[in-house]
Amino acid sequence: MTAASGPTSGPGSGSESGSGCGSGSGPMLGRVAVLGLGLIGGSFAAAVRRARLADRVVGYAPPPDGAAAVGLGLVDEACTDVAAALRGADLVMLAAPVTVLPALFDEVAACLPDGAIVTDCASTKRSVLAAARASLGNRAGCFVAGHPIAGSERSGPQAARAPLFAGAKVMVCRAAENDRRACERVQGLWGALGANVVLTDVDSHDSLYGELSHWPHAVAFALSAAVGTGAHADDALRFAGGGLRDTTRIGASSPTLWADILLDNRDAVLESAQAFERELRAITGAIRDGHRDELVELLGRGADWRGRLTWAGSWPRTAADRHAALPFARPEPDCGQAAPACRGLSRGCRRAAPSSPDRRRALTGVSLHDLYASGSTLCGVLRRRLLCCTAFPGQGVQRWTCSTSASSSHSSWPPARWRWAVNGCGANDMDGLYSLSGLLAGLLFVYLLIALFRPEKF
Repeated sequence: MTAASGPTSGPGSGSESGSGCGSGSGPMLGRVAVLGLGLIGGSFAAAVRRARLADRVVGYAPPPDGAAAVGLGLVDEACTDVAAALRGADLVMLAAPVTVLPALFDEVAACLPDGAIVTDCASTKRSVLAAARASLGNRAGCFVAGHPIAGSERSGPQAARAPLFAGAKVMVCRAAENDRRACERVQGLWGALGANVVLTDVDSHDSLYGELSHWPHAVAFALSAAVGTGAHADDALRFAGGGLRDTTRIGASSPTLWADILLDNRDAVLESAQAFERELRAITGAIRDGHRDELVELLGRGADWRGRLTWAGSWPRTAADRHAALPFARPEPDCGQAAPACRGLSRGCRRAAPSSPDRRRALTGVSLHDLYASGSTLCGVLRRRLLCCTAFPGQGVQRWTCSTSASSSHSSWPPARWRWAVNGCGANDMDGLYSLSGLLAGLLFVYLLIALFRPEKF
């Protein structure tokens, strides 16, 4: 797997002219069709609209999701059938469950406009690519398989939110028959939404995410069921702390969706299950036999890896690490010290808000839901725009740089190609950036307090 270039100013940023799918030029798409308007499809549609990357975003989903998506502002229009949604589309996003995709590909193949690009966001890729080849035939090169590594335990258009993909990884699985221009435009589109694109193949993807995502979901479901059917099920609802909530959060996901994913990727999932069972047997054996040293070693092995995962997104601290991490691209780092503060601030805004929007406005004079959304946007700006580092020789924070061009004029502020130019960007050199994020987060918190206790100021 290789990391593609970071966020660009718009889709289709490649310079090569392709002869196949998506051979148009310019930073914007004309019409984007999103088939499936749940959490991922609705968030994708909303993000494209917010970033103004398309003239029109239309959707198709079974009722009542289509009408709900229009009411929530996720799409410009909800169509009643696939053919109507695809009419004149430059790009088609398939955001349906994996078991639905084979039939959906058949419908798409019957009315796909010439030159249109097709992509998807399914969690498994091998079966999806096979279905695309079977339905699209000699046009299968227009399909570029994708998987955004973002989501929630919630589902439906009501759970969708435009910033979902900002800073997230998106796995783009290239196939031998793929049209080069189509791949570039899909990569550019995700980059323009603030995502970090990683190129891979379908087999590597399914093996990796069977272990990183699919089996962990099964474990969360199993743990939730064990507690929920145990002797302390009722007490757990009243007395459970943050540890159980964090560990079982994804156990609240859609059972039907995840049953299909687990079955579709069963080989990789079962391999991960065997590794998990080995570790679990070792831990239970050490507990049963009272072997404390062995138990500490087993638990420490897990704690060590989990500690590394916490800082996995941090910017490399030495020049050697930076060069090793950037062989051909300069990805945006997830500045780890600023991120928890930003996330915590946004979470605090959400929890502070009374349950009813009308009560919020009555108490504060402003909508705290809107404030939370603004806080999330600010945090996204801080983490994915202002704190982006571009590595150069030297030391210290030097200056703002803006490499925007006329082609980026349709993107939302701040332009996707603005960067902090950070020379050297070592651990101590980041202090100024963290201080900036803390200052802005503090100002937002003060605004929240004023809104809560002095609504007459607004």
